[in-house]
Amino acid sequence: MFGLRKHVWWTLQSGHHYFIRSHQEVLALERYIIAQILGCYVACLVVYVQYHRSILKSIHTLDTAGTLDAVMFTPKGPAGIFAFYAPPDSNLGQVLVNEFFCDFIFGVITWAALDPTNILVSPALMPWVFGMTLTLMIWSYAYVGVALNSARDVGGRFAAMTLWGTAASGGSYALLASLTNIPGVILGAIFYEVWFTDTSRVVTSASLAVFAGTKARQKHCEERDSKFGSLTVLNKSYAEGKSNMSRESQVSQDDQSSIAVESRSA
Repeated sequence: MFGLRKHVWWTLQSGHHYFIRSHQEVLALERYIIAQILGCYVACLVVYVQYHRSILKSIHTLDTAGTLDAVMFTPKGPAGIFAFYAPPDSNLGQVLVNEFFCDFIFGVITWAALDPTNILVSPALMPWVFGMTLTLMIWSYAYVGVALNSARDVGGRFAAMTLWGTAASGGSYALLASLTNIPGVILGAIFYEVWFTDTSRVVTSASLAVFAGTKARQKHCEERDSKFGSLTVLNKSYAEGKSNMSRESQVSQDDQSSIAVESRSA
């Protein structure tokens, strides 16, 4: 059941972009990590360009009022548009608890949606469930301090640091925001797997269809790799043969040159 659930999730076109740590291929995982962080970074810079005048106006207003230094790198400041920051008067221990339990609950909800025996949530509804869950958590707990996604935090923080320097790094909260969601979601998934999974329930037809599609795609990829792998072997053999012929030709030319030299000497 655990493996089938992973196949259901992996088959979704962009399912890995919700939580990339679920992917099974190491190389693909690295590409997803880079794509997520880079995508968030570029998106934040695009937003900055789009709202450039408004952001500069707000900075000027805060500077005139003498509150820029106190507000700039907070959830209410201009830098808070792009990066996550804890409120100035917050306790990082309380922020950690808030972040962890939000991530834990999101892990439980995610694993429930991925359950192939869940008759209420089909694979087509998964993105909506994930999106609404994240939206409600952000609306409810963003000001207290919640990131929920490492890629969104790291990419946005890099963008803020590009615009305003190392002062936008976020200090100790940056480490908390970027790493807490990883164990939180994993423990939430384990909790659901231990307490709520029932292997006696019937797998839904939609999940079976997704699983069949996954198997078909894997078979296609294996056949494709086998085909191109054989071509690679042939090309390699051809290249090696050509290289050997070139070396033999060079040796023959060297022999002829040495014979000519000996003849002239005689």
